[in-house]
Amino acid sequence: MSMTAIHVFLRKALGPARCLSEPRSNAATILAVVWISAAACVDSDTDGWPAGAASRDSAGIAIIEPTDSTWRGVDRWHLNANSELDIGTVGDGPIYAFSSIRGALRLSDGTIVVADGGSSELRFFGPDGMHRLTVGREGEGPGEFRAISAVHRLAGDSVVVFDSRLRRFSVFDKQGVLSRTGAINAPDWQGRITAVAWIGSKFFVGYQEPTSSQQQTAASYLGVGRVVLFETTGAVAAELELHMPVWGAGPAGQDRPVIPRVLPMFAGDADGFWFALPYRYELTHYSSAGLIDRILRPKRHVQLLNEATKRAMRSHLADRLRMPNLPAEMQRTVQWGIDNIVVRDSVPAFEGVIVDAEGNLWIQEFADIQESTDIASWPFPGRPPLKPARTVYSADGQWLGTIPFPAGFLIHDIGIDYVLGVSLHEATGVELIRLYQLVRPQDP
Repeated sequence: MSMTAIHVFLRKALGPARCLSEPRSNAATILAVVWISAAACVDSDTDGWPAGAASRDSAGIAIIEPTDSTWRGVDRWHLNANSELDIGTVGDGPIYAFSSIRGALRLSDGTIVVADGGSSELRFFGPDGMHRLTVGREGEGPGEFRAISAVHRLAGDSVVVFDSRLRRFSVFDKQGVLSRTGAINAPDWQGRITAVAWIGSKFFVGYQEPTSSQQQTAASYLGVGRVVLFETTGAVAAELELHMPVWGAGPAGQDRPVIPRVLPMFAGDADGFWFALPYRYELTHYSSAGLIDRILRPKRHVQLLNEATKRAMRSHLADRLRMPNLPAEMQRTVQWGIDNIVVRDSVPAFEGVIVDAEGNLWIQEFADIQESTDIASWPFPGRPPLKPARTVYSADGQWLGTIPFPAGFLIHDIGIDYVLGVSLHEATGVELIRLYQLVRPQDP
């Protein structure tokens, strides 16, 4: 049994990871700032924050600390109760069947583009949900893909697709014609490069996931990961080092399960990107030059885990990992993992971040564990259920409010008047593309 297979086994048991110039001269300064921030995130005590503070300045960095939402009554945004469009329930044939959707977005004329990871295809659908054309296939030639990891809309309704395995991006026009490709020039990297956020239409951000062999601290299991800003030519525009979570290395190099998992979060906007390591509720914004310009730090507490809950979470994961009739090598690896499960003292502050067309941040939070005490029913061990809602902050850090969402709906694209994402069909469990109208009442 290969070590790759063992890693995949343990990661699948823990559930999906979801998971956003001075190239070198500023790296030490940026690393120091992020390390201080990340280290502070281990402590969930936020009582020292200035009560009611809206914003303050620290060495030229704006620190925004919202305490109350701005939406009132009829001002609240909401989704229409029923979806405007479902793709996957209209039309006939396999072209409407999706497997491992890697991205979805809507163009200005209403065309919906879906990146299907299972088929390595980019599928274009009309505003009525009917299939128009398909481009791409599995392979390494022009317009082909090995591992689609992200898609993004560029100016003029062009679509850029990033392939993490080939380390290459491909740009298609709105008719699906391949216009250009670019390779990522980072030959010294040993890990996988993943495009995680675009900055407007010029830069996108990639990061190398830290590996188990990297330096870590006993308290927070942090390793050094690279965050690189690439120009659309593929050239490196800036390179940063950020501390990111790792799992402890076992005697044979296998992963040590640490739950709940804390994943680095990225989200690009028009002039930079947001980064978060959600040990606590904090997001840091970097400019397109790779410099910190503001920090969003809402006065919201993380959920602490009591010892009974931690024991139940450890037991749930151990039960999920145990499997009969495994090869001896894998059985030893799994047993080592069971014996060395680490349960953190708190739930991550949030699970995901996405930026809408106006630069507002939409944050996915975890449900209150007090309302979800049946840990054995959780879909993935060590990962609490998610709230059926998103908390929204403006680009300048104001807390706008909370928008209820259908349970299980995963957002991919948010426009001025729509939200596009993926749901599972209630009867079959297959992936569907769903479009909801976003209602935004005007201020009175």
